[in-house]
Amino acid sequence: MILNITSDIRDLNLAKDEGVEIINKKKYIMEFGYFAIIVMYLWLFLRVIELYHFCYQNCRNPYNDTTYVWLKNINMVLVTTILFASIFVLYIGDLYMTMIILVLGVLFSLFCKPVYIAARAALSF
Repeated sequence: MILNITSDIRDLNLAKDEGVEIINKKKYIMEFGYFAIIVMYLWLFLRVIELYHFCYQNCRNPYNDTTYVWLKNINMVLVTTILFASIFVLYIGDLYMTMIILVLGVLFSLFCKPVYIAARAALSF
């Protein structure tokens, strides 16, 4: 009976060590996730400042067209909305959903010039 208790305790200690190792792996993944979220927040924050400066301060218009300015305004609203939505989702605590929303925000922040060029090419034919 004593041998069985000793082996059970030894098995319990091995299981505890494996559990700690799994938790440490999850913690490492979460730390990388937080780093990625910080980088994406920084990118989107700087992009919103740039879009605000473009839309309301400087009004640079390389294509000399009002459509491009409207696309920039829509882009600024989308990126700002995604930025605030991701902050809300992060507050709720869903890390992976926050990362997905931020990736969408980064993609939307880059879409203005390609969409404009594609629309102009489609309208010219």
